[in-house]
Amino acid sequence: KMSRARTYFSRVMPVVAKYGLKRVQSFTVVNEMGNEKNTVSMINIWTMAGKSTMPAIMNDPNYLKNVKFRNGTFDMSKTKMFMLVPNK
Repeated sequence: KMSRARTYFSRVMPVVAKYGLKRVQSFTVVNEMGNEKNTVSMINIWTMAGKSTMPAIMNDPNYLKNVKFRNGTFDMSKTKMFMLVPNK
C-alpha cells in the first residue's frame, strides 16, 4: 500500500502545488493515547493558499483522472482530512 501511496502522491503533487496546497510533513503513527482503538496509520499535515484551493483542485481534470487510483489506494471512508490555512 505504501508504494501505491507514493505513486499517487507523485502523480498529484504537481497538480495540487499549482493551487497552493503544500504538504508540510508526513508522519507514521506508532502509538495513540485515548480510549479509541488506533485506526490511524498515517497523518499528513498540509497548508493551502486559501479557502478556494480545494474546490479548484477538485475540479482540475488532471486531479480527477487520479481519483479512481486514490480510491483504490486509500480507504476514503476511514480518511479524515484537515486542510489548514495559517492564522494571520
